[in-house]
Amino acid sequence: CGFSGPIPSSIGSLQQLVYLSLNSNNLIGEIPASIGNLSNLHWLDLADNKLSGSIPVSSGKTPGLDMLVNTKHFHFGKNQLSGEIPSQLFSSNLNLIHLLLEDNKLTGSIPSSLGLVQTLEVV
Repeated sequence: CGFSGPIPSSIGSLQQLVYLSLNSNNLIGEIPASIGNLSNLHWLDLADNKLSGSIPVSSGKTPGLDMLVNTKHFHFGKNQLSGEIPSQLFSSNLNLIHLLLEDNKLTGSIPSSLGLVQTLEVV
């Protein structure tokens, strides 16, 4: 595909979405926090774009990726994501199998909460 520009926040209204693969495009801007509303999502692949900013987690009434407890794949590699990996992203309720974050501008250490994810196979 040849998508470019930001990912619209309205993507979070696609409640039946199971598979979101927008990898290898020219997407820019931040990962919309509204993706956290996609409770049926099993696959989230945003790798190999130009996405920037931090990994969004929920706060108050604002959704975040930590709400995606049924998602098995987080593929965020080869972007320009920055800041620390939020510890809130991981919990024992998460069914994550793959967590790919390579080639970003992330700082800090890997949060200890990652150890709560018992289903994890690839980091």
